[in-house]
Amino acid sequence: MVIEGEASINSAIDANKLIDKTLNQVKIILGEKDAELGRLRTEIENLNKRLAEQKQDKARSEEEVKKMEKENIEMKRELQGIKDQLSKISTMYSDLSKKKDEAIDVRELLTIYVTLLEQVFAGMPHAKVLWLLHGAKSILTRDELTKTSGFQPAVVLKSIHDLNNSKLVQYDMNTQNVKLLRKLY
Repeated sequence: MVIEGEASINSAIDANKLIDKTLNQVKIILGEKDAELGRLRTEIENLNKRLAEQKQDKARSEEEVKKMEKENIEMKRELQGIKDQLSKISTMYSDLSKKKDEAIDVRELLTIYVTLLEQVFAGMPHAKVLWLLHGAKSILTRDELTKTSGFQPAVVLKSIHDLNNSKLVQYDMNTQNVKLLRKLY
């Protein structure tokens, strides 16, 4: 009986050691899982921050698009006004040429156009961009054109695209360089 008691005690001790060993392994695994959980929480926080930043960037982009759309509408109105005024000038020229027997001097006509461009259309960005590109450098960056022209960046960009579509300038979107393709004077 004593032997049986000792055997029971030994097996209980062995079982207790096995339980302690298993408990230690469980603690180690739990520690690893806690560390992984902490890392995942940090990663989730970082992702949430990036998501918030992207939402802010999107909101800013949407505001910029709305602003550019408003400026585009305003520029279209101004362009229509210019077209109307140039049409009137053309009509006036036709009327003058019909009334006069002698030819109108080219200098007089150019003086009229220059005066109109300087005084009536002085704020028009298309003419200003072309005039700047006819200066010392025939290649300028969009930022340089914006700073020297005094117009809003969106207005200058619209003018650049219009002039690019008319094959008067070449615009490289990557470098933001605007190159005059042909000299007008």
